[in-house]
Amino acid sequence: MGIENASDVPIDMLAEYRMIFQESFRTYVAAKAKDGFCKNKEYELNLDQDILDRAASAFYPGWMEWSARSQFKNEMQSSASVARMSGISSALGDGCTMSAALADLSIVPVEAAITGAIESR
Repeated sequence: MGIENASDVPIDMLAEYRMIFQESFRTYVAAKAKDGFCKNKEYELNLDQDILDRAASAFYPGWMEWSARSQFKNEMQSSASVARMSGISSALGDGCTMSAALADLSIVPVEAAITGAIESR
């Protein structure tokens, strides 16, 4: 395969940060949905859209990547819907212990992945 011991292997850092973002975003959405359900308040969809816009721009930079950005946002919105339902069912099954703290802390890896992707370019 052309790889020898102690040789450098190229790593696509944008892809790495994108994978971290995808899982962290699902966790964040589920935590926010659980907290919203526990506090009996409506889920903030606009906040998700802002995060997805920034993430798509970070992971797919350049004006030629508009199609990839659009597809990425659509995929993430679809998985966010499932994550919302997962968060609500978690609140029903597990209760609301520490839901606010988890919702507040779950944004940290999401923001770190976006920042890392921007800095790795």
